[in-house]
Amino acid sequence: MARTNKMWILKKKQQQAKQKTLWWSKVRSNEWMKRSYTNPKWNSYEWFMRSGKWICDTTSWREDPDGYRIRRQPSWWEPEFVFIGDASWSYRRWKRKNFRMHRKK
Repeated sequence: MARTNKMWILKKKQQQAKQKTLWWSKVRSNEWMKRSYTNPKWNSYEWFMRSGKWICDTTSWREDPDGYRIRRQPSWWEPEFVFIGDASWSYRRWKRKNFRMHRKK
């Protein structure tokens, strides 16, 4: 009959639960906090964190209306903007929807 080390399993689960609560509180503190960033075209947009990624408040996607995406490393102070343009499927979808809505008016 196989023996299990139940105390070890219990301690491991407790440690994982503790790490999860610490990690989750750290992630939640940055989430939904809006910041304004200016892209290379000198247009300023509000951005917030969702699931560890920067999301534009205007488009609700990772790209702003000009087609730029924030790329940021933990060690950097200022973000770097990368031009995605039509390379992103979600951005193309947002652009198509936005264009249709303006034509209906």
